[in-house]
Amino acid sequence: GISRGSHLKVNRVGYSHHAIYLGNGSVIHYQNGSVKVDDIEDFAKGGSIITVDSVKLYSTDEIINRAYSRLGENEYNLIFNNCEHFALWCRNGE
Repeated sequence: GISRGSHLKVNRVGYSHHAIYLGNGSVIHYQNGSVKVDDIEDFAKGGSIITVDSVKLYSTDEIINRAYSRLGENEYNLIFNNCEHFALWCRNGE
C-alpha cells in the first residue's frame, strides 16, 4: 500500500507526472497550472503508479501540511516550478 506523504509518479507519453499522497485515495499535485487535490485514479489516468524514494526530511504530517499550504497556487513553471519540484519541496524543501 501507499502511505500518506508518499511521493508518487506516473509515466505518461513523453513525460512523468508527480504528486503527494494524502491518504484515503487522494493526491495533491500541480494539474493544469495549479495545485489541487484529486482522486488517485484521476492522477494515474490508467497508468501504473510508482512510489519515488525521494529524500524525506519532514514528518508525514509536515509533508501534508506543506502540500496544503500551496493549495490553489498557480505559479506553475515547467523548468522552475513543476509537479516534481512541488512533490520534492513538500518532502524535503528542495
